[in-house]
Amino acid sequence: AVVSTQSTGKAHRKLALRWHPDKNKDNAEEAHKVYQVIQEAYDCLSDPQEKAFYDKHREQILRGGSDHKSEDINVMAFYGSSSYNGFTDEPDGFYNVYNDLFVEISQEDQRYVDAGDWEEPPLFGTSTTDFEEVRQFYNW
Repeated sequence: AVVSTQSTGKAHRKLALRWHPDKNKDNAEEAHKVYQVIQEAYDCLSDPQEKAFYDKHREQILRGGSDHKSEDINVMAFYGSSSYNGFTDEPDGFYNVYNDLFVEISQEDQRYVDAGDWEEPPLFGTSTTDFEEVRQFYNW
């Protein structure tokens, strides 16, 4: 079903007010997580390019890529903040989760490159990685 920008905005405002952490002080942690998902959904659906991508891959995104049948990495499982827990260096934190993902992608890519042509990519980094090192990752 096609959803208008106006109805998306109206639904977002209603849910954002309901789940805003300031309005749920007795359940602030859960409210914060739900509010974050609401914000991500709105950001996606209010951007025409993001919405087009979402519309094209909706079922796979909603199932977390559960219909993934290839032995390749299922990157759909990493789409959105539900794949990490906070912007930390903890094992389930943003930096560790995505660093591990990019290392795994690199190892997968290496299988398809001639040994003499392989160039080791820079690491994704951590919360304390110097900006110049981070820039190397994004410029690679």
